[in-house]
Amino acid sequence: SGQLFFTTSAAVYIWDGQSLQTINPERSFHHSHLVNNEYWVKEEGKGLMRWNGQSLQLIAGSELFAELQIYAIEAISDEQVLLMPQNERVYSWDGRQFTPYPLAQDSPFARARIYDAKPYGNDKLVLGTLNNGVFITTKQLEPLLHLNATQGLANDIVFDVFVDKQKNLWVGYGSDDGISHVLLNSPFSIYDERHQLDGPVFSATYFEGGLYVGATKGLYCKPWGPVVGQVQEQGTIKEEPFQLVTGQESQTLELLKTTQGQLLAAHRFGVAQIKGK
Repeated sequence: SGQLFFTTSAAVYIWDGQSLQTINPERSFHHSHLVNNEYWVKEEGKGLMRWNGQSLQLIAGSELFAELQIYAIEAISDEQVLLMPQNERVYSWDGRQFTPYPLAQDSPFARARIYDAKPYGNDKLVLGTLNNGVFITTKQLEPLLHLNATQGLANDIVFDVFVDKQKNLWVGYGSDDGISHVLLNSPFSIYDERHQLDGPVFSATYFEGGLYVGATKGLYCKPWGPVVGQVQEQGTIKEEPFQLVTGQESQTLELLKTTQGQLLAAHRFGVAQIKGK
């Protein structure tokens, strides 16, 4: 519409390039959101207000949120909008009414405090939470990828997520930990002690569905499928940690796949042939 909105708790300012319009609330404003190219803002004590081109109008039924803080709102289609208020529930709006959004009993969002939501491509969402890091989900809130402090984030308190043009993720924290750049579309992945891989690595190879790594403490293996950080178009990403291969708990210096389809591991006490997974 050629208008620029500035949201503060005391007023909403609208600049059209020539004049500045000021709208004052009865109590105060909270977060504002761009929903299907419409400006929405939460007014304390009332509910969700929507700009109609001339003024802010209360969205019917949004009185439900009059005393609730809404930090994340994301349209998943032209007909459906998801709302994530502070009461750890998710609501859906179909243009007529607000209803609780059905979540599976084991859904991580039944306990997550969602603070920010952004689209990821055309069919996914990125959710930042105040207690469990970042999730990438389908638009139906089915988890695809979970990143928290265990997987490398600075901490689990996330205030803001941003997806750049390369579909990589920037994460802003609600603390003094700064910003993280998550290379979701990088062709490289890093495996270290967070994935139960301890000590310096000397050699690595793929063999019969597994990634084998020779390291100081022995020979490690993990199932090798979808790579962490690459959000697949279909299916979920399940990441399993490395495990020491039984009987190979000594420094492994070299791995060799032979032309006969064997995997040999050279360590301090000789050479071992690896069979099975």
